[in-house]
Amino acid sequence: KLSGEVLDHSVACALQAVAIRTSADAKMSCIHKAKKYETGADWAARKGHLPLLQWLLVNTEEVCTTYAFDLAARNGHMNVLLWLHDNGLGGTRTSADWAAYTGHLHIVKWLYDNTNFKCSEHATMIAAGNGDLEMLLWLHAQGVTCNTSCANLDSPASMKESCSSLNPWDANDA
Repeated sequence: KLSGEVLDHSVACALQAVAIRTSADAKMSCIHKAKKYETGADWAARKGHLPLLQWLLVNTEEVCTTYAFDLAARNGHMNVLLWLHDNGLGGTRTSADWAAYTGHLHIVKWLYDNTNFKCSEHATMIAAGNGDLEMLLWLHAQGVTCNTSCANLDSPASMKESCSSLNPWDANDA
C-alpha cells in the first residue's frame, strides 16, 4: 500500500518493471519502459518518485544499483539524491558529469560538497556545447580543465555553435 497515494501511470510502470524481472512471461505495456539496465527502484529514482522508491525497497526484493544515484543526479532530483546518500546508496563519477550535462548546477555543487564525485573534462565540453556559461565558469573555478577548442569563446551562443558536435552524451532517454 502506498500510504493512500493514487497509483498513477508512472507508478504502475515501475511496478510492471518489477513484475517483469519476477515473471518470465510478464510483458510491460506502459509507454515509458524501464531501460534494460535499471531495476524498478532505479526507474523510480530516475523519475524522482521518492515515495515509490522507498516503498519498493521496503516491500519488495528490489535493490538500487548505482544507476539510481546517477540518474537522479542527471534528472535533478535532489530529494532522491539526499535520501540515497543518507541511506548509504551512492553512484559513480558519472553522476557529476550527468548533472552538468543536464544543467543542474545545484546538483553538481552538492556532489562536490558531499561526495567524492567530481566532473571530468567531458563536463566542460558538455557545458560549452549546451551554451551553459554559468556551469562552464563554475567548473573552471573548480579546476576542471577545458577542451582547448571551447576554452576561448566569448559567448554562450558561440560556445554552443563550436562545441555542440563535441558533446559525447545522448539525453534522449532521460
